[in-house]
Amino acid sequence: MTQKHRWYRKEKSQAPQNMPFVIDLVFILIFGFLVLAALLSVYIVEIGVLFQRSEWGTSLFAVLSSILISYYFIIWGFLKIKDRTETKKEPKKIISKGFKFIGLTKPSSKDVIYLFLSMFAGTAFSIFSLYLMSNLSNGKLILSSVPEVSIILQNFIVTPFFEEMIYRGIYLSVFLNVLGKNYASAISGLALSSLTFGWIHPTMPFLKFLAGLFLGFVYLYRWKKNLTASIFAHLGANVVSTFVLVEVVLRS
Repeated sequence: MTQKHRWYRKEKSQAPQNMPFVIDLVFILIFGFLVLAALLSVYIVEIGVLFQRSEWGTSLFAVLSSILISYYFIIWGFLKIKDRTETKKEPKKIISKGFKFIGLTKPSSKDVIYLFLSMFAGTAFSIFSLYLMSNLSNGKLILSSVPEVSIILQNFIVTPFFEEMIYRGIYLSVFLNVLGKNYASAISGLALSSLTFGWIHPTMPFLKFLAGLFLGFVYLYRWKKNLTASIFAHLGANVVSTFVLVEVVLRS
């Protein structure tokens, strides 16, 4: 196959052979609703309630999108296990296959440098984002006081792992699984998942959208789907945003 036709190349899907079409259809319909809501919220104020932080600390949009993504992956995993149980093919490797689906594999010694480069890139991206945010909001960058241990654990461990697992690992893997592993599905999945990722953050969603694009590129680097690398990049970004804040200067 020539190089110019690679854009449309599709590799064999990793999904179970008995994956019902309705599962993919429901995923696409609900996802389309979420994307449409994010776009319309810019023009229709009433829709903005979907993105407001609620009593449980997150928005309804974040809950719906997380349920949507988990819905597909749970069904995929169930059918995958069922397939391997019925055919008795490598039953001991079912769990490892599930982790591989989202790119969560054991990094090799050659990946260590890439992981640290990813973390450095995430740090640099966060510094640039905060600098841009301070200019857009007429503010200045200040160092925050030492945060509580719970906040450090959340920003350094919980958030990087779970957000990357959901929005890069599962979300982008689903797009590659449904549409095929090619550049067209990768770009569309990257853009749409980043849009969803950006709009679950109430502060500067467009900058978070750019962050989602950056983390997605790290995840899909050379088709490795390296979730560990995007987790390290997310960690680097969170380290900066935890200790550096934007103080808005109010003009009299």
